[in-house]
Amino acid sequence: MFCVLNSSGKVIIWSPMSRNVCVFCGANNNVAKEYKDLARECGELLAMNNMNVIYGGGDTGLMGAVSKAAKANGSQVTGVFPIFIEKHEKLNHDLDNTVFVNTMFERKELLLKDADSFLILPGGFGTLDELFEVLTLKGLSQLEQPIILLNYKNYWTPLLNLMEYMIELGFARKNMRTIYDTVSNMHEAIELLKKC
Repeated sequence: MFCVLNSSGKVIIWSPMSRNVCVFCGANNNVAKEYKDLARECGELLAMNNMNVIYGGGDTGLMGAVSKAAKANGSQVTGVFPIFIEKHEKLNHDLDNTVFVNTMFERKELLLKDADSFLILPGGFGTLDELFEVLTLKGLSQLEQPIILLNYKNYWTPLLNLMEYMIELGFARKNMRTIYDTVSNMHEAIELLKKC
């Protein structure tokens, strides 16, 4: 359990609920509208399928679009937000629960601990960091939750090719191919999440 600040500014005790989908995605606003539309669809479909969202707490980019759409459609949305990062990205103040932490490491620790599954949308270096954290932990049998990579319009294809190259050259074990799923749209992602 954690002491958190809800959207009305009241401190409450929060206990993670089941069916929490942790969404990793970009926070940059300077991306094409179609990616933000994808994020909105993600939030809507997660909520419509009775799934809660936990994410990094940001208000901008795909992060903001996912969280706002999920909350608007009835999902409980929890953000884990490092205090220092507000110099770089805005906090979404309209969340059901906000957990403030001091470091990026603490943020990832809580996100990983409270997730029933991981859904990775297009993003930047931070998203890559989060993706490789969960892939590495799962490859080492330290994580059991499903990992779903949303390869919208082949966004992640260059990375997938690099990962395959690493396996072919022996820098990564062959079983790494089996620890995540790749989908091309949100409807495929939802079908996999329903099985989690």
